Amino acid sequence: MEGSGNNAKIINCINTGDINSSNVAGGIFGQAYAPSNGQTQNVYIYNSCNKGTIKASNLAGGIVGSLNGDNSGYTNGCIYNCYNIGKVNTVNCIYQGGIYGQFRSMIEAKLEIKNSFILKELNIKVGKSGWSCLVNGENIGDDYSNATMLEKSYMESSEFVDKLNSYIESNEDNIDTIGWAKWIKEDDGYPTLDFDNR
Repeated sequence: MEGSGNNAKIINCINTGDINSSNVAGGIFGQAYAPSNGQTQNVYIYNSCNKGTIKASNLAGGIVGSLNGDNSGYTNGCIYNCYNIGKVNTVNCIYQGGIYGQFRSMIEAKLEIKNSFILKELNIKVGKSGWSCLVNGENIGDDYSNATMLEKSYMESSEFVDKLNSYIESNEDNIDTIGWAKWIKEDDGYPTLDFDNR
């Protein structure tokens, strides 16, 4: 997705198309920016995946392009039960990641990534963060690489489908999973959503 938005909740989304942007791009969500008036923006992305190639001049992420704020407004994010197998590229090769391109704020903002995965063969970090940002409760500084990278053979297996579905059924993070579609194997080997089963 190219473009921007605020206070968004996305559930059960699959992108299979390639995206090419002159600025910011994400496989599921492009950009959220908190204006400098003390506002807080929240972006929730649940139970989704990207299979397309994501290209942008500045910021690109497999799931989210950018979550951004400044010295008075900030953006929080939650990315739960998602995966990315698509290539991610930017012209400057700085703000790009398998899950998010950029996460930045001058006051404390939080990004939670739970049960989300990147194709190991992409050889890419989860994302790039800066300023006063907490990812999974940690001030991780400039780069964040502590995420689950999975090999292609595992992501094409029934075990990976079970892993995604088990998260929905367990509700281990105490969030409302009503309406989340279950995962099934697709012809390309990777999990897809069964929209008749939610």
